[in-house]
Amino acid sequence: MKRNETVLRMIVLAFLIALGVVISPILRVEGMCPMAHFINITCAVLMGPMDAFLCALLIGVIRMMFLGIPPLALTGAVFGAALSGIPF
Repeated sequence: MKRNETVLRMIVLAFLIALGVVISPILRVEGMCPMAHFINITCAVLMGPMDAFLCALLIGVIRMMFLGIPPLALTGAVFGAALSGIPF
């Protein structure tokens, strides 16, 4: 049963990463990327802070490689995703 849960988490994480990469350039405001942040927060709520951190990091790295965004944009997304999954 534990292996099935791990595979399901990996599938959901891969789906959210793919969705974040595809939607972010379409619904983008110059200098901001609200859909990637929405995906990061959704991932934080569903899967926790570590998976949200990984999701934000991978979305940011893929966007840097293919879309040419600056590395500074990665810092806000990663810290925001990690902090949004921590329960208070």
